[in-house]
Amino acid sequence: MAWKTAFVVLGTAGAALLFSAGAASAQANDAQVKRGQTLWQNRGCAGCHSIGKGKGSGVAPDLAGVSERRSHEWIVNWLKDTNGMLATDSTAQALMKEYKGAKMPAQKLTDDDANAILAFISATEAKQKKK
Repeated sequence: MAWKTAFVVLGTAGAALLFSAGAASAQANDAQVKRGQTLWQNRGCAGCHSIGKGKGSGVAPDLAGVSERRSHEWIVNWLKDTNGMLATDSTAQALMKEYKGAKMPAQKLTDDDANAILAFISATEAKQKKK
């Protein structure tokens, strides 16, 4: 009988730990999304880009689905070193040509900044899909 009690106690404790870890992860993700939104607003991203509203302002691409069109690594590199990417990356060069020479200003973002912006874009897309 004691082993059954131990099993129930351990099982309950394990479930509580998993729930706690999931809640902590959700809170961390929420904080990252909020940070991404702040960066999006402070850096003026919406001046050229939209998320899920078509062609943006026409100056730059709409960013809905960007993570499906480009790898995570490519996007982070783009956000961190736009000028370097424009000098060496054919995809970046094609985008600049498509948008009539419009060049994204260098944002000097860190990996964490870029990941926060991507989390915000993803969260915004998810909200739009629920509507």
